[in-house]
Amino acid sequence: MKSIQVRDLTKKYGDVVAVDELSCHFDQGKIYGLLGRNGAGKTTFMKMISDRLNPDGGEVYYDESNQVNDELLGQIYHVEAENLFPAAMKVKDAVHWTKVFYPTFNEESALLDLERAEIGLKKKMSKLSTGLTTMVKVILAINSGASFIMLDEPTLGLDAVSRDYLYQRIIEEYGKGGQTFVLSTHLIEEVAPLIEEVVFIDHGKLLATGNVEDLLEGYV
Repeated sequence: MKSIQVRDLTKKYGDVVAVDELSCHFDQGKIYGLLGRNGAGKTTFMKMISDRLNPDGGEVYYDESNQVNDELLGQIYHVEAENLFPAAMKVKDAVHWTKVFYPTFNEESALLDLERAEIGLKKKMSKLSTGLTTMVKVILAINSGASFIMLDEPTLGLDAVSRDYLYQRIIEEYGKGGQTFVLSTHLIEEVAPLIEEVVFIDHGKLLATGNVEDLLEGYV
């Protein structure tokens, strides 16, 4: 999959418009920042792109198709901010099931990352701290081999050392070529050195999109 095209995507919760006719695109081989304050609509937007939430209007095109199937979804790895792992699941089980659903998953690299983070494979996911849970989720994602890796608040609960480590790993995997990373966060200054393209939203509306350098130059 080479691109995701979003056209007039809309989601309402009662009288609240969480995402308001938002259009943008994500192309292969780039690092995007999906930026905005808490409550801007970033999480809802990402859930619709990864087919975890049905929109009330608009469409998402994966390359030229708006039809979703298992093969297509296998090229998208979406990490949500919430912990969605079953309470009894152990870290080693999370590794196993990632390998099942993503044949391109680099298990050896993931195990090395977990070892460096000092996360035991026999630990239950429900017993991990918020920061360690985030580490496991992001480690599995960046080693998945998926074409589009979407990370919602990828540094939730992490200390500075852990954040730097994950950012470095994202850069390393990105450097291998072909993958697209979408980092959704309100920590704009922190991710600025990583991202090439920006999708900036507020109250569900698109405020700005484009190349980081071009946008900075325009605002200056």
